Amino acid sequence: MGLVILGLAVACYVGWHVSQARGAHRGIPVRKGQLKSYRHDRTRHGIWIVGIAAVVVLILIIAAHP
Repeated sequence: MGLVILGLAVACYVGWHVSQARGAHRGIPVRKGQLKSYRHDRTRHGIWIVGIAAVVVLILIIAAHP
């Protein structure tokens, strides 16, 4: 049960970061002057996603071993 709750928490956290990155993508056609800051945001969120995915994979590998 604890693993399910942990997975739910991680999924919510990852989903929030993905929605933030999408917000950055939506504003690009409107505000080309702010393009540099949007790129920075997308890169930062992408790094967070990769890091969180690595932690989730590590947890699953540890949980799979008896």
